[in-house]
Amino acid sequence: MAKRKTESDYVAAITELHQQRLEYPDSAAIIKKIDTQVRGWMRCVDIMIQVAQNEQIPWTAEMIGYPTEPMPSKKSTGFTQTGDYAGVVRTSDGDRHVPVLCERKSVQDAYGTLIVEENRARFYREIERFHADPRFDQMVVIVEGTLSDFLLYQPDFTGGTKIL
Repeated sequence: MAKRKTESDYVAAITELHQQRLEYPDSAAIIKKIDTQVRGWMRCVDIMIQVAQNEQIPWTAEMIGYPTEPMPSKKSTGFTQTGDYAGVVRTSDGDRHVPVLCERKSVQDAYGTLIVEENRARFYREIERFHADPRFDQMVVIVEGTLSDFLLYQPDFTGGTKIL
């Protein structure tokens, strides 16, 4: 019976293949081997998606494809909550954040964020918190709609009061 590879075995193999790829960057065989090893490593670790506690209609684990948990507070992490969704890889060496942070907006919310000065200022503060957080190096804003949906969006007006 073959010995089952551990998480550390996969890390060593991926590291070695990465060094080979630096020498042969166009090698399809090395790229395929890296892909296979990464998939094996992913079976050894747990991936959790942390969801901001103020999400009004959060994506579910079924929608994302990974288990979810509430995003921890600043009191427990030392970091102010940033973004709506953050991935965490749980390894034998401890938790590591996926360096990509996700901010989710409906078409209506995106319009209100970009057009209304107070909302835009709040969004800029969110971006500042992202830049200040060393766990992340990319922030992705997902607008749930098409470009046409956004460009054609017209907020409802009722009695002189606009609803965003």
